[in-house]
Amino acid sequence: MNRIRWFLALLLVGFLTCGQIAKAQPPADLWVTAYYAGWKQGQANNGVLPAEDIDYTALSHIIHFALVPNRDGTLENVSNNITEINSSRLVSLAHAAGKKVLISVGGWGSDVGFRGATDASNLNSFVDRLINFMTSRGYNGIDIDWEILQDYDSQQYSRFVELLWTRCSAINPKPLMSAAVASQPHLIAALEKYFDQIYIMTYDFSGAWPGWVTWHNSPIKDGGVQFPGTVRPLPSVDKMADDYIAAGLPKRKLCIGIDFYGYVWSGGSGTPTIGASAPGQSWTTPPQVEPNVPYFKIYKDYYRPEYYRWDTLAQAAYLSIHPSPDLADKFISYDDEHTCRSKVEYARGKGIGGVFIWELGGGYLPATFSERDRLLQAVKQASQGGQAPLRPPLLESPRDGAKIADADPVFRWHPVPGATSYLVQISSDAGFTSVAIQDSVISDTLAQVRRLKSGSTFYWRVGARNTSTTSPFSNTWSFRMSK
Repeated sequence: MNRIRWFLALLLVGFLTCGQIAKAQPPADLWVTAYYAGWKQGQANNGVLPAEDIDYTALSHIIHFALVPNRDGTLENVSNNITEINSSRLVSLAHAAGKKVLISVGGWGSDVGFRGATDASNLNSFVDRLINFMTSRGYNGIDIDWEILQDYDSQQYSRFVELLWTRCSAINPKPLMSAAVASQPHLIAALEKYFDQIYIMTYDFSGAWPGWVTWHNSPIKDGGVQFPGTVRPLPSVDKMADDYIAAGLPKRKLCIGIDFYGYVWSGGSGTPTIGASAPGQSWTTPPQVEPNVPYFKIYKDYYRPEYYRWDTLAQAAYLSIHPSPDLADKFISYDDEHTCRSKVEYARGKGIGGVFIWELGGGYLPATFSERDRLLQAVKQASQGGQAPLRPPLLESPRDGAKIADADPVFRWHPVPGATSYLVQISSDAGFTSVAIQDSVISDTLAQVRRLKSGSTFYWRVGARNTSTTSPFSNTWSFRMSK
C-alpha cells in the first residue's frame, strides 16, 4: 500500500551521505553452478550462446545439458547438441578459466529411459557408457537429472548411484557427482554421501490448476498466501529447502535454483482485475499459462518499467499488465537481477552451499541489447561480494513541461529493481545549484509536496538507493505552477 509522505524543505541529510555504508566483509564461498543447454550452444558452437560468450569468472562449475538415457542403456547425444565440437569448446574454455565441467544425463521426461537403462540387465553397460563418455571428452564429472523420480524408483536409483560412484572412485582424480532433485528428499538424504552437490529445482511452482491461485514461478517465501479454503501455504524456495534439510541433507551440499525462464499467465476471468495480473488471485475461468518462457523473450516482448513489481513478502519479481492499450491482462513471473541477488543472499544466510542457474541461454539477451548477460552478472556481483549498480528511476508524472493547478502536487516514478528507498529533489534551477525541496522516500514510488509557489517553474529528479549503493539521478523534468 502506498503511503503519501509530506516533504520537508531544505533537509540537511544529502543523498550521497545517506547512501554510504561501512565496507562489507568478504562473503563466504558459495557455489555458483550453471546449466548450459546444448541447444543454446548450437549444433557446432554457433548458436544463441556459443561457449566463448560465457563469463566463466561468474561460475564455480558448469553443467553441459544433456545426454538422454535410452531404455536399452545406450546414450543419445544428438537431440540436445552434445556434439564433439560443442564438448571440446566448452571443456577447453572452462578449463582455461580454472572451472570444472560436468556432463548431465537426463532431463524432463527421462524417467522412462532411466528405468530401462538402470534395469539389472542394462545397468553395468549403461554406467560404462557414461564413464567412457565423460572421460573421452574431458568432463570432470556427471550430473544425474532423473525426472520424475517416483517412490517406486528408489531401488533402481540407489543401485545406479552407488555403482556410478564406485566406478568414479577408481579414477584419479575422482570425478564429481551431482544430482538435480525435486522430490524424494529422504531417498536423496540416504544417498547424499555419493554426491558432491545437490541441486534443488526450486522453480516451476505454479499453474492454473483447480484449487489454485495465480502464483510466482520461484518465490523465496510464501508471502503468507495460502491455498483457497485451507491453511496450507503456497510453495516457496524456503519451504522446499527446509524439506530437504529436515530429511537430513547437509546444508553445504545443497544449492537452490535461479530460473532464467519464467511463466506468462494471460486472461481468465473472475479475478479482482478481471483477468490474471498479479499473484494470489482466484479466478472463475482459468487463465492461460505459458511455462518456461526465457528471460530474453520476457524482457524483449513484455517488460516496461511501469509494469514492474516486486513482491516484498514473497521476495519475487513480476510484471503486472492491466490495463494496457496493446496487451491483454497478464501476470508474468520471472527472476530478474533483484531476484538473483536476493537468492544469493538467501543461500548465504541459510548456510547452504550456494545457487545454481537453469539455464544460461535463457538469460542471454539478443545482440541489440546492452548487458546481454545481466542476470549472470547480478549473480556474480552478489556471490563475489559486489553490488550491482542501481538503474536511475524513470519519471512518470507530472510530465515534463506540465502545468499544474493543484497546489499540493503528487510526484510519481517507476520502481527500480533492488531499490529500497528513493530521494526526490525539486529546484528552481535546472542545475540544482540550490535545492528548494529534498526528501527521502522509503519504498514508495510517490510523494506529495505542499505549498509550491504559484506562477513559478520548478525542476525535479529522483534517485534510487539501497543499503549498499546509490543510482545516478533520473532525467530532469520541469513543471510550472499555475497562478
